[in-house]
Amino acid sequence: MSDFVYEPILNLGVGPEEAPPSFRLLTKDFVSTFQAAGSTFLKVEPEGLTM
Repeated sequence: MSDFVYEPILNLGVGPEEAPPSFRLLTKDFVSTFQAAGSTFLKVEPEGLTM
């Protein structure tokens, strides 16, 4: 079995020489937030994951 190698899911830039990635808003539909146990969570409906 090979050794585990960590790979970040989103590369947000490591140093000042790296520009952060750009994102664009597709829609505000299918996304909401909710409160539980004193924290805010993001809720994404299944339809929002297929865009």
